[in-house]
Amino acid sequence: MSESAANLPATPHGTQPAMPAPAGRRHLDVFWVDDPLAGTRLHVSAAARSWGVQPDALCGTREHWLAYVHPDDHAALRAAWGGLSRGQGFTLEYRWIDADQLERRARERGYLMPHTEGAPAHAVGLLEDVTQRQQALTTLVESEFQLQWLTESVPFPLVQVDTAHCVRFANRAYAQRFGLPMDDVLGRHLRELMGDVAYSRVLAHLAEGFAGRRVDFEMELEYPHDIGRRFVHAAYTPQRGPDGSVQALVCMVEDITERKEVERERFRHEREFVTLVENAPDVIARLDRELRCVYVNRAVTDAFGVTPADMIGQTLAESPLPASVTGPLDEATRLAFETGTEQTLTLHLEANVEPTRFAHYNARVIPEADRLGEMEAALLIVYDVTERTEAERERNALLLREQAARAQAEAAALARDQFLAVVSHELRSPLNGIQNWAYVLENQISGGAPLMQRALAGIKAGVEQQVRLIEDLLDATRVMSGKLRLTREPFTLRTALESALNSVRALAADRRITLHASSTLAAHEIDGDADRIQQIVWNLLTNAIKFTPEGGDVWLSADLVGDVARIVVRDNGRGIAPAFVPYLFDPFRQADDSHTRRTGGLGLGLALVKRLTELHGGRLHAHSDGEHRGATFTVYLPLHAGAEFTTRPLADAPAHDGPLPSLAGLRVLLIDDQQDARDALATLLAQVGADVGSVGSGQEAILQLDAWGPSARPQVMVCDIALPDEDGYVILQKIRWWERQRVSAGTPPIAAIALTAFAQPDDRVRALASGFHEHLVKPVSPHDLVRALRVQARL
Repeated sequence: MSESAANLPATPHGTQPAMPAPAGRRHLDVFWVDDPLAGTRLHVSAAARSWGVQPDALCGTREHWLAYVHPDDHAALRAAWGGLSRGQGFTLEYRWIDADQLERRARERGYLMPHTEGAPAHAVGLLEDVTQRQQALTTLVESEFQLQWLTESVPFPLVQVDTAHCVRFANRAYAQRFGLPMDDVLGRHLRELMGDVAYSRVLAHLAEGFAGRRVDFEMELEYPHDIGRRFVHAAYTPQRGPDGSVQALVCMVEDITERKEVERERFRHEREFVTLVENAPDVIARLDRELRCVYVNRAVTDAFGVTPADMIGQTLAESPLPASVTGPLDEATRLAFETGTEQTLTLHLEANVEPTRFAHYNARVIPEADRLGEMEAALLIVYDVTERTEAERERNALLLREQAARAQAEAAALARDQFLAVVSHELRSPLNGIQNWAYVLENQISGGAPLMQRALAGIKAGVEQQVRLIEDLLDATRVMSGKLRLTREPFTLRTALESALNSVRALAADRRITLHASSTLAAHEIDGDADRIQQIVWNLLTNAIKFTPEGGDVWLSADLVGDVARIVVRDNGRGIAPAFVPYLFDPFRQADDSHTRRTGGLGLGLALVKRLTELHGGRLHAHSDGEHRGATFTVYLPLHAGAEFTTRPLADAPAHDGPLPSLAGLRVLLIDDQQDARDALATLLAQVGADVGSVGSGQEAILQLDAWGPSARPQVMVCDIALPDEDGYVILQKIRWWERQRVSAGTPPIAAIALTAFAQPDDRVRALASGFHEHLVKPVSPHDLVRALRVQARL
């Protein structure tokens, strides 16, 4: 280390960081003279004392000077000094650390003096204190940054306009409003940016602002291009120069279009609400916590004869309303405020017009809370329910009368049934005697005169006819009371037809009517009541004989249409008038109801035929070409319960022709509690290749599925709805539960078809809503069923 370096004064900046110098005191400029070749400082001016250093302490080796320079700036200062010897002047700013460890910003400038004859070259320099100026510059830069950040952060347009109405300054929001870059906005005239229409509207406000007054206004302006009509709130603030004159306007422009639209919409809703409330038929009022009326609509005048002005500002008790109204309403309102819950009550008042009548009102008291949840008001609604109350009372009285009338009707029906039973007994007893005596006489005069034989035959036919009339009368009574029942069992249909035909031969012979019979039925059986089937055919044959002139013809034929038996009774008699066809099957209705009727009977035969046919699951069809052109009655009966038959017009041919499509490879689960119907359907499906599992209940269905297993489960199930223990809807849910337990997720479920006698539209809706994929009505044709199976199985 050199001697000069060893004698340097100690400076604290070598041991701890220097502190920035406080503002307020500025050092004097220090002048110095250097020997650039020797690298020594020859002279330092006395101004160094203002820097806290003696001038002599800074002379000599330059290390004395560096002792007061921040170490990080040494290299730059040495390089600048080194350049002096080569004639390179410098200007350098660095950090000066004084003896008190205060840091200041210094600027040093050095210059090489020109050579003179006989004198070495010298360098001169000047040290300036630029701390305050640097701080002021930093503050200014920071202020400009803050100002720029503030103006750019403002979400609405901000612009400074000079006296020529040109843009001197604008923030980004203002430029974006017109879709322009910032540089394209500065210096442009407002007319170019806003357009002529908008500029002309704000021109008066600009003039007022440049006159020295702050302007604040709202206005709808028509801007050019895509901006369109916008509502703005603008504030123009004058900016004055040193002489007090207005040199510019600072304009803040806020787009309030959406707010205006909301205000318009709110005003519209308020207007509609006021219109609605004021014209509402119900009394609507608002009460404050002191139970004073702050609002009431004009319906109060129609209801109670007082005006809204009479009630505004008054409590309920002080209002001119009758005490019978104010008392209950006052109590309910207090309770609503206490509990915070809606209160309802009913008022029964004596009517103003007729004192003997009462007016009935329902009232609601609805508490209203403020934003803090405190009850601040209550909404009172009173509406007239007089008509509804009186209607309910009248309806209740009518219901009581209807119930009494029903009880009387049921009692009368019971008395009628008892009377008819007695009549039947009393009429059958003498008829039985007459019939027995007729057989005694027949045996006594066997082989007697033809006249005697004819007389006995007439007696026997009359007895039989009377018995039939009695039976018809009783059956009609059972039909009307819903008590007619059938005894179902399999029987041969042809036998019943022959019995009915034999029972009318005597009547036909008496009227010289020729009977023609033909049948293609063999030993086909039908599930039903043999006596009732015979009664159907007997009534049709008797009816045909009665309305056919003497010497006419009656035909009875029977054949098969698929699995349905078709029975046709035809005559060439009086026929049916077109006007009477709609009433043909009504009880007690006869085409000839005059006092000079040419035929007898009670008018019950065809009504019974229709009802008995329907109870067997069949259909009845009547046809006539008109009066005196004969009539044809056709009865369709399924051979077995649940057998399929067409629902097309009964005179038509079968619904489908040709063989049934194949169901090969299809496994079907059939569920029906009727054994015969189930067996018939299973046989039909097996004949077309289906693998059928036939069960009679839901429990048996689950057992059958377990026997098949998940991998061999059926693709389709056909299920009846009306089953004894549990209906088809419950069975379907059980099968779906079985699938969820036994079948892997994502596997398509078993397609479900409902085959039922419930044929109303609501029945179909319920079936599909319960999970069935198809709803078929019994009886269904084989073609329709096979088609549905193929559709559901996607064959």
